[in-house]
Amino acid sequence: MSTRHGGISAELVIQLVEPNELPVPMAATLRYEPDDPFAITAEFHTDHATVTWRFARELLREGAEAPAGQGDVQIWPERLGAGPVSLKVTTQGGQALFTLPRRGGQAFLARTYAAVPAGTESQHFDAEALLAALTGDAA
Repeated sequence: MSTRHGGISAELVIQLVEPNELPVPMAATLRYEPDDPFAITAEFHTDHATVTWRFARELLREGAEAPAGQGDVQIWPERLGAGPVSLKVTTQGGQALFTLPRRGGQAFLARTYAAVPAGTESQHFDAEALLAALTGDAA
């Protein structure tokens, strides 16, 4: 796990779970940037490409304890309070199911909440800069 330029990242070995197949280990990187305090970026690394997903930091926290998410990202614990955490991502083209190590995910989250405590995200978020970027106005 590392911190760079104010950002926090964790390299994890996760499992890709496919029906009727043995789980396939693969590398993943979780990233958190305090200037984008509501989101986590997950990068799934294969031999041929890196697939990137962004979702709410709160979703990962909630999903480690109980089923969370109703959209294209859903997270739930394999067993309440123990074991790996399942992460399902869905697109129009299909879906993928991964398991993440609980300890690595929780250590990553703890570092994000140390950097930006829950409830203080809006103090780290520059809404004016986002609006300027969306509207094309130079700051």
